[in-house]
Amino acid sequence: MSAPANHDTELAALEQLAKARGKSVDEIRMLLGESSAPVVSEHMAAYLSRQTPRTRSTYATHLNRARNGIGPICDQTCEPCLTSAGFVCRCDCAKCVPSRITIAPIGQLRVSSSVYSEELTKNLRAVATRHAIKKGILDNRRRAALGKPAKRADGHNAGETAVGAARSLFNDALKHCGDVNSALQVPKPSRDPKERRPLKHFELVEVHHYTATSGNDPELDTLIIDLGIATG
Repeated sequence: MSAPANHDTELAALEQLAKARGKSVDEIRMLLGESSAPVVSEHMAAYLSRQTPRTRSTYATHLNRARNGIGPICDQTCEPCLTSAGFVCRCDCAKCVPSRITIAPIGQLRVSSSVYSEELTKNLRAVATRHAIKKGILDNRRRAALGKPAKRADGHNAGETAVGAARSLFNDALKHCGDVNSALQVPKPSRDPKERRPLKHFELVEVHHYTATSGNDPELDTLIIDLGIATG
């Protein structure tokens, strides 16, 4: 029973790519079939294994959505969409339906610029933002019940992290296909303009990542960063 299911999943991903690229499914199959690049699931696993634990746990959330597929996710906050598992939109109202985003799974496709696309990056950014907004609304309801003030829930940071994850993954893939990093075509939300403020979680992730992967003595630099984080 698993083989037909896998076939349907692959076909859905191919159809989405074909539509985005203005090509037929057969043309997409030909392009992907000629590639010696690894399949996406293998590339993502290898890429994440090379990251620091903090970066891996943060980026995996967004990259797994691309690998496994997700949706449909709308941009509305009606009760059916807030309370459904994974915030999957099951509401057929006039606002929910046209705003839905679905990401077809790409885990079994080979790495290429047609797979690691600008459209995928935009969808990952939108889904991350929508997830964060819906989760923030529910979290603020629980905070209100405890008499606590509401927290910011606009999904801004989640959207930025999603784009950062895609850019980093796609850049790593350039060794497999000589093309541009299409994620660079997707604007990355700007950071909070305040001059003095604590670092947010995703900023700590990026600092930790670049410290551990650059410099003359990354091990020592990472220890210093960890000490700073631990002591505040």
